Amino acid sequence: MNDETHTLPFHHDDHGTHETALTVRDLDDDYLLSCKLPTTGEVITAQAADCYAALQGIRRKTEGRGWSIHCLGARRNVWPSAMSRQMGGGEKAYQLNMGQQATEIVCIFDADSNPDGSSVAEQEAYSQNWLKSLG
Repeated sequence: MNDETHTLPFHHDDHGTHETALTVRDLDDDYLLSCKLPTTGEVITAQAADCYAALQGIRRKTEGRGWSIHCLGARRNVWPSAMSRQMGGGEKAYQLNMGQQATEIVCIFDADSNPDGSSVAEQEAYSQNWLKSLG
């Protein structure tokens, strides 16, 4: 993957929603994501072994500043498989439904027109509960 830029809605309860560029850089064994917060211009970065983990790092930092990112990778019920992370860099993930095998694959950097407002912690809990729901 070459450097990619995704324009995504970032939302803050006090500052509204702003289209913001999220840059993804392939660093051989890692991925570096970066963005500028809309109102302050503060640069937020996160580096991880796959895009999904790096996106979670960005989200943790932006959540701490009151911002949420409206992309499919930030949905409560979206989680990548181990194969997606290892072979595809974590750019694709499954949409999970309790009690059902995952079949629908989404691109984590696609904008989400119906964001559910979940935090990284809520997303992690949902994935664990989904696993349990399969029996």
